[in-house]
Amino acid sequence: MGCIKGEYKRCGQQSRCDKYQEYHPGVFSENLIRGRPLFRQACLNSQRASPGSSDVYAALVVVVNAKFPQVGVPLLQMAILRFQMAYKRSNKDLLLVSAKFIAHLVNQQVVHELIALELVTLLLKNQNEDRVEVAIDFQCGSKLQDLSPQGLHGIFECFQRILDEGEIDKSLIEGLFALRKTGFQGHPAIRPKLDLVRLGDQVTHKVSLHVR
Repeated sequence: MGCIKGEYKRCGQQSRCDKYQEYHPGVFSENLIRGRPLFRQACLNSQRASPGSSDVYAALVVVVNAKFPQVGVPLLQMAILRFQMAYKRSNKDLLLVSAKFIAHLVNQQVVHELIALELVTLLLKNQNEDRVEVAIDFQCGSKLQDLSPQGLHGIFECFQRILDEGEIDKSLIEGLFALRKTGFQGHPAIRPKLDLVRLGDQVTHKVSLHVR
């Protein structure tokens, strides 16, 4: 089963040379059902080590999840648990990494967009500068604009309230409002070369951030 971990590391490296599609089939040479814990550990650890490749790891997950949804569910549960732990411990670095991965799992529709709305709402409900920064970095705007425009509007109302309170650096939030005006131009939900699973073949799990 060590091959799975090696395969994920290689795929993560390929995000820099656009050869991802040549590598992901090797994942299926392993028994993913039996190796679910190792799969989950390799994916989450590799994503934490290379957060800049988060969308690549999410693309790997959407491919696996489409064939084996029972593999995707425990990975989602662990990703959520990691975010919750980071939030409770006020660990900004881990919070950023965890939120980024969940955002890309939403973008790939491995998990329902409800969790994105819950996550950002939680960050802004009892906000400090670190949590607001994580919410701003949550790379889900384009997907939420398509799937839940009303939910996205509610999120921006929260950001407007924070702006009006004047306790957080305004430049952070104003940049996000400017990006929204462009329709999140230049920030697609999925890079074209990572759009690997047809809509009809996707399996989307509806998981709440607040359910253990």
